[in-house]
Order: sequence, then structure tokens, then C-alpha cells
Amino acid sequence: MKPKLSFLFILPFLFLFGGSVYGEDLQWDVEQMEDGGAVAYANGQITYGDKQRIWIRGSRCDGGEQLFSFYTVENNKDILNLEGKVIDIKYNQEHIRAKIITTREFILGHIAMFTLGGYSIEQLVNVHKGSSYISIELIDSEQFRASDYFDVLKNKWSLKNFKPALIKARSICEKFKSQ
Repeated sequence: MKPKLSFLFILPFLFLFGGSVYGEDLQWDVEQMEDGGAVAYANGQITYGDKQRIWIRGSRCDGGEQLFSFYTVENNKDILNLEGKVIDIKYNQEHIRAKIITTREFILGHIAMFTLGGYSIEQLVNVHKGSSYISIELIDSEQFRASDYFDVLKNKWSLKNFKPALIKARSICEKFKSQ
């Protein structure tokens, strides 16, 4: 009986304190890049480590390229030949397309990086206004069976701290550009 009581005693503390560190790690943050640009990013809620990124660099600091990654242990060796392939995805319930820009071996499987294109910071903020997360689902279609390459087809990224992270990334870019 004592083990159950100790577990019941600890359980409320896990809910109160266990999620706070992990939860903060899921909000948007910013990293300065060596080339002077900056990346605003958030880790995935379903597959931690899959990142949603806005890469702000170059002479235009008012926008950036929206990127995301998906890790897989499906071990389909053909995944290394998908660079340049445009596939169907569901982005917050809207059907759009994403381009695979790179794939490589990673840990026990593979990782693929996708681009959604370039957008202004204002566009990115407005498109996500009123949402609490970005959801992406890789979709099986006649042209491409995502499930042949990816074992987890969906991920979500929090939008907590999204706008402040984009503003900070723009500031880093502008600071570097003025040097």
C-alpha cells in the first residue's frame, strides 16, 4: 500500500512542476546564425526535435523563409532521393504544398527539411493570429505516399512567443546588416 501512497503524493508535483521546464522549451526562441542572420524556431509537440523555423537573413530583414523538419525511423533508403520533391501537406487544416529541400541520415533514421517559401513577418503574424499552434500533416497522395517514408505523419508547434521571436530575429538581422 505504501508505494501507491507515495506515487499519489508525488503525482500532483509532477503536474505542477514537471511540465513547466518542458513547456518553456516548446515556445519560440531565437538563435543568431554565423552568417549574421537569425532563426526563430520552436520544437515539435508530437516529435520533439522536429523544428518549425523562420530563417531571417540577407539584405531583407523584414521577412524570412518558413522551414520545418520531420524525423523518421521508417528507414526507406529512397528518402535520400527526395530532395526537390514537392508534396501535399495539411497546414492548420488547409491543403497546401511543401518542397523537400534536404534529407539525410540522422540518429537511427532520417530527417527531412521542408520549405513553405518566404513571407514577411507581418504576413506570418497575420496568418497565425488567433491560433495557438501550427499543425502540419504529411498527406498520402497519388503522386507521393508520405507513409512510405515517414512513420509519424503529423506534428504541432506552439505559437507561444511567436511574434516576439520574429521581432527579435529581425533585430539581430538588422544589427548585422548595419555593421
